[in-house]
Amino acid sequence: MLKVLVIILVIVSVPLMFLLLKWIGPFLNRMTRTQVIQAIEEFVNGTSKNYDWEDFLNQPIVDPFLDGIRKKCNDISDAYPSGSRNKFCSEEGLQKLRELAIQLRQEEAADNGRPTSRSRHKDGGFRPAQ
Repeated sequence: MLKVLVIILVIVSVPLMFLLLKWIGPFLNRMTRTQVIQAIEEFVNGTSKNYDWEDFLNQPIVDPFLDGIRKKCNDISDAYPSGSRNKFCSEEGLQKLRELAIQLRQEEAADNGRPTSRSRHKDGGFRPAQ
């Protein structure tokens, strides 16, 4: 009887743990704009560690603007498929990621380190570099 109760408890608690982690996850990922830029640049340059890119793409970021950037990066593989299972995207997609990192760096320089939420347009887009 005790074994049955333990098995039932495990069967019920494991999915609940995953749901809890999924709910808590966005509150734990407090990446800054600089860290997002670094993640993109390291991936494009081939200097990221194993699974860093996948972790970046799959873990929501607390800041809605930066999370939108993460989602844009994730969408690049669909918009610019590589044709190979082992590659995230085509060369054109890598170029789009480079451009995105450059755009973020320009915005960061223009803002002089102010928080992202103040530098964002109401429509969620980038402010043009000045």
